[in-house]
Amino acid sequence: RHQIRWAGIALGLMTGQSSRAMPTLDEARWRCRLLDVAGDLHRKEETLKQLLSSVPAEDERVRGYLLSELGAIYILRFDYKRARSICYEAHHLLERVASNSEEFARNLNRLGLIQLFSGARDSAQKHLGQCRVTAAQHGWDDVQWRCLGNLGMLAKDTGNPLVAKNHFKRVRDHYRLARDTQTHLRALSNLVPCYVDLGQGYVAVRSARLAVALAEAISDLDQSARAYNHLGWVLSMRGDLALAKISLEAAIGFRKRNGDQIGAARINLNLARLYLAAADGMKAEAACCAATEVFAREHDQEGCWESSRLCARAAMVRDDFAIAEKHLGLVPLDHPLLSPRDRVETMLAWLTLHLWTRDLVRAGEMESRLQSDPMLGNVHPLGCEMGRLLGHGALLRRQFDQSLHVLGRTAARCRASGRVDHLIQTLTIMALLAKEMRNWQIGIRYLKSAELLLERMRRDLI
Repeated sequence: RHQIRWAGIALGLMTGQSSRAMPTLDEARWRCRLLDVAGDLHRKEETLKQLLSSVPAEDERVRGYLLSELGAIYILRFDYKRARSICYEAHHLLERVASNSEEFARNLNRLGLIQLFSGARDSAQKHLGQCRVTAAQHGWDDVQWRCLGNLGMLAKDTGNPLVAKNHFKRVRDHYRLARDTQTHLRALSNLVPCYVDLGQGYVAVRSARLAVALAEAISDLDQSARAYNHLGWVLSMRGDLALAKISLEAAIGFRKRNGDQIGAARINLNLARLYLAAADGMKAEAACCAATEVFAREHDQEGCWESSRLCARAAMVRDDFAIAEKHLGLVPLDHPLLSPRDRVETMLAWLTLHLWTRDLVRAGEMESRLQSDPMLGNVHPLGCEMGRLLGHGALLRRQFDQSLHVLGRTAARCRASGRVDHLIQTLTIMALLAKEMRNWQIGIRYLKSAELLLERMRRDLI
């Protein structure tokens, strides 16, 4: 009898019809599960809205469950403002009628993730901690493991990639054994930026390629977009720009097919990073502008800030330092919505600007502020960039021995982790240093190495 009922639900979903006007909680769960398997967020969103319109206001538990599932879609689309409103409405409904239920705990988990991406990290820790304790008390294993994954996101956001990696690996291994391909794949994708932050570039590429293969195998639009985005991002850092561009454009296509304009805009920013790696400021700025239009229309403040920071870097590539300063001025360093990592990246952009304009007083102030930030020691790419900038600063102050030491160590770190983008810039500054030290032959060698790497990247991009 139950198999016949679930078969009817599945048939109703495939034909766009409901097998019952007002679903029970169990039926609502099964409909969401079937739509999750299909991996079509747009279809799931439309179905949830139809179900909500058929559920009476007094059936608060079912409404709370459906609202929470709808909020989860907006989280995946980076639409945190809408997700926050919907999940808090679900929270109030479920707290009133089902505060000891599994769906209430799942919604707490989602609220924790929303708070994290909204800059309220203490609230995120509180919600995720409450969720994990409640799930452990009732033996809800799936909720506990998903919460652990979100705690990994919190660790990564606050500059602890090793802790995040360990959380994601546990989640990945659990869901691989449980044969939950989608959740296993999501954890695998989350591991990619952790490997990058830890300087394990080769492992990052391997994991990204495996994620792409798994996403294609299950024909999941959302997972395919995430996997291709991570693969393109990693490949661009390593100088494989042609393959990176193909991957990023594929990711944008998947996001648009899923009706996710904000997600597509965020991938456009990775396309801008790709052009910056090739020192093509014009194309980088064009990609940023396309993303900014979407962020402004959708009132995505964090997206606008990230786009402004990349526009500033594109302007610096074109030696337009006044425009670069204007863009960086749009990013408030002390705003609570700005994540710790975004704050450091903005300060690094400011330091780059001060060094290239030879404003050594402001550069020194920014260096002091950055060196006290713990993220630089934990996150490998930020440490590479900081090392390069410190070497550049020492060069401008004519502290040649210190500059040579810092830049040599930074170049070794870039080579070991496969970060071609950082290596090119480090070699360029080392060439300037050799010139100042009157060591012409070594300077020419450094400059030729940088030019060859850059030329190869640009040639691949044509």
